[in-house]
Amino acid sequence: MIETIWMIEPWHWLVLGFSLMIAEIFIPTFASLWFGAAAVIVAALAWLLPIPLLFQARSVLEII
Repeated sequence: MIETIWMIEPWHWLVLGFSLMIAEIFIPTFASLWFGAAAVIVAALAWLLPIPLLFQARSVLEII
């Protein structure tokens, strides 16, 4: 069970990114837009280069 929690696929980041960008329509603060853009970039990086979860989360924080 715990193994599935640590297996974040690129599509998870993509869904999160687009969800945050859609939330930006209803909450116009530009904060969720940048988090969403960072999640989409991490999805692309995770798809091109299989990187561990720790580095995925760190790259989201560095992009923002």
